Amino acid sequence: YEEFRLYKNGKVEQKNFEDGTFQHIGNLYLAEGQSIFLELDALNPWEIDLNKPGDITQYIIVHKNERSHKITWAGHDGEGPDGLQAFFANTRRTVRELR
Repeated sequence: YEEFRLYKNGKVEQKNFEDGTFQHIGNLYLAEGQSIFLELDALNPWEIDLNKPGDITQYIIVHKNERSHKITWAGHDGEGPDGLQAFFANTRRTVRELR
């Protein structure tokens, strides 16, 4: 399992599933982080109502102030709005490079 947190300032954390904490693993370049958030905003995640877990479940959780919204799908099924799977794969690849 992998879970990452990405902040608007470019900070990236990875979850330690043994104790539930997140550890800082690096920082994205400012333009890189801004690009990810612009792409996410274009997907309009607050309007995506998708909760279809599967054998290999993928998810994105967005937070704004005290609100949060989770989008869950079975990655191999190709479910979800156009661009969601590509966004997920590109973002995951980018943050994995920090390890």
